[in-house]
Amino acid sequence: MGNDNNIKKEKYHFFRRIVLSVTNISAYKAYIHEPLSYAIKYFFLLILVLNVIPFLIYSRYMYIEIRDFNEWGGKNLPEMSVKNGIISCDGEQPIKLVYKDFWKITIDTNDTIKRIDPELDDGAYILVNSEKISVKILQSKQQAYYILKELSLEINQETLSENLKKAFLILLPLGGVLMYVMILITKSLQIIFFSMLFSIIFSILCMRMKIPNPGKINQFFITGIYGITASLCLETLMKISGFYFSYLFLLYYGIYLYYLFQVFKNIILKQPEMGYNIKRE
Repeated sequence: MGNDNNIKKEKYHFFRRIVLSVTNISAYKAYIHEPLSYAIKYFFLLILVLNVIPFLIYSRYMYIEIRDFNEWGGKNLPEMSVKNGIISCDGEQPIKLVYKDFWKITIDTNDTIKRIDPELDDGAYILVNSEKISVKILQSKQQAYYILKELSLEINQETLSENLKKAFLILLPLGGVLMYVMILITKSLQIIFFSMLFSIIFSILCMRMKIPNPGKINQFFITGIYGITASLCLETLMKISGFYFSYLFLLYYGIYLYYLFQVFKNIILKQPEMGYNIKRE
């Protein structure tokens, strides 16, 4: 465990905080006496660092998908044009195409087929009409996207490649931001919920023992932030490995609650200033 005085005085760099948050409960004695801003900065940086490898995997997957679609489109998609918001295509229609056994594309700029069959639910369906593009994925309702009246362009192998490159450059950072923000929000809600839960439990204990409640809610939030480190690291490893089993989320919550309970029991409740050791009359 080490000497408590040394723990409180020592300054931890970010990566050491990760290691100690997982391996040394005694380190939390120092964490809970630091400003809450330290823990918040740690949390933001932790999410960012742990998302680097998943983001690289996502980037590779997106690159391969766009490359494959570009190759397939160059061989299968007919040449089309858009003038003043109207799509036109030469040749006999409707043209029906299948991409990777999942995407079913129907091109009918003559508008003989005006909607996707709502009973279809075994893939993703795209219907290209003269003025709109309809999309239906699995059991969701189809959505229609109308072509802007100001839009005019030629759709061929060259323009397809150029637009796919632009899409990649847009979707790559957008996907990275969404990945970061989504996990930031979900984990923040988890931290807030369990921190408040342990704070309420602590308040009830103080009431039952008839001792003053210091009301140091910051310490519970700090514990909640550092305590999530182990489950977050495990969750990232599972994402990277692709390993999954039913109710895996229960393992994450179990690990998280274990750390919160250990800090609550062995550190927060044993602080002299908490007055926990005051004997009941």
